[in-house]
Amino acid sequence: MKVLHRNIFARLANPPRLAAGLLALATVTGFAQVPFLTVSTTIPTIDRFLAYPYTYNELQVVRPLAGVVALDPTSPLAVDLRNAILADIATGSPAAAAAGTPNFSIVNFPRALDSLSANQYTMLRFVEFKNTENFFNTIDAHLAAIRLGTQGFSTTGYAQPAPTTGYGKEGKGEEGKKAVVAPPPPPAEPKFSVWVTGNGNLGTLDTGGGAGIDRTAGDFDFYGGGVIGGIDYKVLPKLAIGLAAAYEYTHISPKEVLGSAHTQQVDGELYATYGGPVGLYVNGIVGGGYSWNDVHREVFGTEAFSAPQAAEFNTHGELGYQLRINDNLAVTPFGQVSYDHLWNSGAVEKGSIANLDIHHGTADSLRSVVGGKLVFLFNLLGLRLTNTLWAGWEHEFLKPYYSVNASFQGFEALGSFETRGARFGHESFTGGVGVSFDLISNVSVNFNYDVQANDSFMDHFFNLGVGYRF
Repeated sequence: MKVLHRNIFARLANPPRLAAGLLALATVTGFAQVPFLTVSTTIPTIDRFLAYPYTYNELQVVRPLAGVVALDPTSPLAVDLRNAILADIATGSPAAAAAGTPNFSIVNFPRALDSLSANQYTMLRFVEFKNTENFFNTIDAHLAAIRLGTQGFSTTGYAQPAPTTGYGKEGKGEEGKKAVVAPPPPPAEPKFSVWVTGNGNLGTLDTGGGAGIDRTAGDFDFYGGGVIGGIDYKVLPKLAIGLAAAYEYTHISPKEVLGSAHTQQVDGELYATYGGPVGLYVNGIVGGGYSWNDVHREVFGTEAFSAPQAAEFNTHGELGYQLRINDNLAVTPFGQVSYDHLWNSGAVEKGSIANLDIHHGTADSLRSVVGGKLVFLFNLLGLRLTNTLWAGWEHEFLKPYYSVNASFQGFEALGSFETRGARFGHESFTGGVGVSFDLISNVSVNFNYDVQANDSFMDHFFNLGVGYRF
C-alpha cells in the first residue's frame, strides 16, 4: 500500500491540506486537555503525530474527518478520537513531553483512522473477481472433457482399413484364405451433456500487516462455496456450445479492522469450444452476473451496516494445441485472456457513530495466463482415468488494487475520500490437478483442485462434479 512519509507535509502547499487537517483534528480533540501538557509542549506533541508514516488511506480520511469533528467537538465520534489520541500519548513519559521531546508510541490513532475507512468494500471487489475466475476454470475443464470425447487420444480398434484381398464378396473369404472381419465403427459420440459441480473456496490476501510503513488495513481471509452447472450440444463433431449458471457464497474476515463482509454471487455464461482430442482448439466464454452483498464495520464499539450490490460483465478465451505423445499421453501449451467489469452500487450505512455514504463506481480486471497441461490416461479397477496436471503464469494488466470513494454521511459537503484495497500484485502462479472417469456408461465423475498464489495472496479452489452424456 502506498505510504506517505513525513516530508509530504512540507511539499503540500496552498493550503497544506493534510497537515492542516491533522492540526485541526488535534486542536478539537483535546491535546491541550492532557494534564502535563503546556502551550510550549503542544506543538512538539502534534509534530510527533505529523511525523508518523501514515498510509494513503489514513491521510485520505483525516481531511474530511477534521471537518466533521470541528462541527461537533463534543460528539461521540470526537470523544472516541480524542481517547485514541490520549491513549497513545499516555504511553510516553511526562518528563519527555515537558522537555519538548515526547516519546510516546502511536498505535491507537492510526487504527482509529483505519476503522473509519471503507476497507471492507474494497475486499468485495477482489472476491467477486476471484469467484468469476474460478467459474472460468471449471467451464474450461468441462470443455476439455467434451473435446476428448469417448475415444480419448486413441483410435486403435476403430480404424476402418481399406478393402484388401483378404475380404471376400458378401463377407466370404477367397478360396484358400480366411475371412477377415473389419473392426467395428467408432461408437457414436453423444451430442448432449448436462453437468453440475459443487465447489469450495479458501484464500487470503495478506500484504504484511504489522506496524509503521508496512501497515495495511486491507488484508483479509475469505472462504465460501457454491455450485455451477450447465447443458451443451455438439453442433458439429468438433464444435460444441452450451449455457452454464453458477452461485457462490463467500465470507470475508478482515485481519486489521473489525467487522466482516459477505457476498452472494450468481453468474450466467454462454460457452463454446472448437477442436478435437488432438490439435488446435479454442474456447470462448461470455456472460455476466449479479451479487448481493452485506458489509459490517465496527466503529468505536458501534456497527455500521449496508447492503451494496454489483453487476458484472465478463468474457474469457483460451487457445491451445493438444500434442499427442502416444495413446495415453498428451502435452498442451495454452494461453488465456480474461476481462471482467463490475458496476458497483452505492450504499448508505446505518447503525454506527460514523456512517459512510459509499459512492457507486466501477472496477476492472484484464489478465492473461500462459502455461501448459499434461494429460495422461490409465486404467484403474476397470475405470479409465483421465488425469490433468497444469500450471501457468498469470499477469494482471490493470491496477493491482481496487478502490472505493466515500464521504461521511450527513457531511457530504466536506468532500469525499478514497480507500484503496491491499495490493495483490501483477504477477502470480496458477495451476491445478484434475481427474475424471466414467462411473457407468455415459455418466462421468470429476474432481479438480486449482491454486493461485504470489507473495501477497493465495486462493485454493476445489470442486467435485458429475456429468451425463446422451
